[in-house]
Amino acid sequence: MTEIGIIGGSGFYNIGNNDQSADTGIELIEEISLLTPYGAPSDKYKALRIAGKDVLFLPRHGAGHSIAPHKVN
Repeated sequence: MTEIGIIGGSGFYNIGNNDQSADTGIELIEEISLLTPYGAPSDKYKALRIAGKDVLFLPRHGAGHSIAPHKVN
């Protein structure tokens, strides 16, 4: 069970990408598309393993920074 969740900004969008995270101990497990009772989130969740811990990451502004800061809900 994942116990850590991160909602991050554009500085974290490449987290888990093999090209940039190979030497950091961050492993991308999978990308997860979800639909909630409130609608779709800003983007896919990234299931990561960081230092042996399972972590979910959600990009706050969506892929390509498609959601303006004043429209983030």
